[in-house]
Amino acid sequence: MVGENFEAEFELASIDHVALFTKKGELLKYKKKLRYSKIPNNLKQVINEKIELQQIDEIEQIHIKKKKYYQLAIVQSCTELKKLFNEDGDLINTISFWD
Repeated sequence: MVGENFEAEFELASIDHVALFTKKGELLKYKKKLRYSKIPNNLKQVINEKIELQQIDEIEQIHIKKKKYYQLAIVQSCTELKKLFNEDGDLINTISFWD
C-alpha cells in the first residue's frame, strides 16, 4: 500500500512492471523497465549530449494519464541522480521520481 493507494508488481513478457491503483481499482499510473534502445530518439540525443551511457543504472518508462515519461537512475561520482524526462527529452520537475 502506498498512502491510500495500492501498488502491484508483476512481470509481463519478461519485463518488470509496477502499477499504482486507487482503492476503487482505478489505474493511476504504471511503469516498466526499459532498454536504452527502446527510448525515443529525442531523448537519446539529450542523453548522448549530457550523460555517459555507462552512468545509466536504470531506465523506466512511466505512463500517467496517457502520457509517457522516462525516469533514469544515473550514477555519477558514487552518487545516484534521479531524472525524469518527457518523450521530447525535456527534463520534468513537476512530477516526482517514482522509486
